[in-house]
Amino acid sequence: MVRIGVAGDGRWGAKYQEQKQSLLTMEFKRFLNVMMRLPCQVLRTGRRIVYRLLSWNPWMEVLLRAVETLRPVRVVPYAARC
Repeated sequence: MVRIGVAGDGRWGAKYQEQKQSLLTMEFKRFLNVMMRLPCQVLRTGRRIVYRLLSWNPWMEVLLRAVETLRPVRVVPYAARC
């Protein structure tokens, strides 16, 4: 069985594990302020929606890593490939 992106593995494992523990023990009000209440500009370009983050905080790295992990994989039907 292959484990992908598990905290504690690889070069940055210790750092990721520390960030995970800090995030899990964070007070809810602080969690809202650093992860949810972010100034963002929403743009529609072509057939895509772009979210442009307008500020930065030290937790942005964790947020973007989570978004990348949770992003659904796009599966193209076989008929569309032909």
